[in-house]
Amino acid sequence: MIATVLRGSSLKTTWLRFWRMPYKASLENKFDGVICSGDIVHDVNPQFLDKAYQIFVELINKYFPDTPIYLVPGNHDNLELFAQMRFNAPQVIVSEKEVVPVVLNQTWHLLLVNSKACKRVGGSISPEQSKYIAHYLEQNSRAKVALVMHHNPLPASSAWLDSHRFTGIEEFWQEVASYPNLELVLHGHIHQDLTLNTGKTAILSVPSTSVQFKPRQEDFTLDTIAPGYRILTLSPDGFSQELKRLETRLVYEQITGY
Repeated sequence: MIATVLRGSSLKTTWLRFWRMPYKASLENKFDGVICSGDIVHDVNPQFLDKAYQIFVELINKYFPDTPIYLVPGNHDNLELFAQMRFNAPQVIVSEKEVVPVVLNQTWHLLLVNSKACKRVGGSISPEQSKYIAHYLEQNSRAKVALVMHHNPLPASSAWLDSHRFTGIEEFWQEVASYPNLELVLHGHIHQDLTLNTGKTAILSVPSTSVQFKPRQEDFTLDTIAPGYRILTLSPDGFSQELKRLETRLVYEQITGY
């Protein structure tokens, strides 16, 4: 099982450069799925908001016309437009405040989680979502489970990012602590590469497909490193992952923090 795990940008030139890269990688080893961890857009002028989502769909259909795509929303996403996206390939789009399970194969399952909070930058996971996840892990104890959400479930060690409270995340970890089959949590939001572990669960961020945030900063600081994504290989024994980045850096103007 190979998947690209990606975050979105509203800049068409960025997207065009970016999507060519995983497309070329998929020619060597065909991807079984594309996972997008939210924020397809970022503070787009409302006049062009629907066009930004259309461009994203067009590029996915161009480069991955028959590859299943799995999407969870980010804090910048417009849920109405997010839910209206339609791709040529099979799709699972989570727009309600829910958890959606996907059985990838006999070994691996996905849990797609909407962590978007109403009118807040920080994340939110409800008691109902956490209990559903715990129940799913219990009922599918032989499966290896990868959970996908937009917001980072552990602090990023950057004060300005960590100031955005993730409501309910402590209760989530309490609910799932006793289930070793939660192998992996994938998230976006922090625009940087970060790998952590808690118990037996690996936590991997997905670098943004556009602007990068410099790690371990007190205040908002851009990084000069290029956009990136991860390739995941899921096997009966576990998983491996590889971080990929564009070969050229991109230039941005008028970029601010959350």
